[in-house]
Amino acid sequence: MGNHTNHSPPKWADDFLNWFCKPEFIEEIQGDLHEAFHKRCKEKGPRYAMFLFVADVLRSISVNKTNLPTFESKHLATMFRNYFTIGYRNLLRNKVFSMVNIFGLALGIAACLLILQYVLFELSYDRFHKNSDRIYRVSDIVLHPGRETIHQATNLPGTGPALKADFPEVEDYARIVHQSIFMGSVGAWSYDDGRGNVKVFNEERVYDADPSFLTMFSFPFLYFIT
Repeated sequence: MGNHTNHSPPKWADDFLNWFCKPEFIEEIQGDLHEAFHKRCKEKGPRYAMFLFVADVLRSISVNKTNLPTFESKHLATMFRNYFTIGYRNLLRNKVFSMVNIFGLALGIAACLLILQYVLFELSYDRFHKNSDRIYRVSDIVLHPGRETIHQATNLPGTGPALKADFPEVEDYARIVHQSIFMGSVGAWSYDDGRGNVKVFNEERVYDADPSFLTMFSFPFLYFIT
């Protein structure tokens, strides 16, 4: 048989045992585990011995010999129970002060949650589009000497074609304009329902757009009327 004395337990498990175990217990526990490891190396082989060594380290943590570095588990439970008892008594002794603090804390948490919800909603605006991270809206800045600078979302009709022609990174553009630019604010529309019936309706919110609008955005369409 091969010489198994050269094999050593897994270093990470041994280091974890040194860190977790209390100093007064480490020599006894680590010595027993190392002795069992070398014995298993001779009988079962190093691989099986390493597996059982890790299992013994984890098992020894839950046994009463090894506890946290500074506190025993039963002392920890007692300590937390005393903290809760003292805190509860202080709340009852200073009811008004406690109520003001609790109300202020609850109000602050509620305000933070509302602000967080608002920010998340604003950041999620139009994120449902398939290429939302590659779509940009070009705005317009109007400068008047001696007057306030105006930022507006509208732009000139030639901006899109010029950007696509001059900048290779611009793949496409889509312009949109309200129908009222070309006709009245209310338009009469009609379509054939496929059964020979002509449907006529009035619509105020009608926009004209480039054909690329349908490929740039992922709006769900109910009907296509041609």
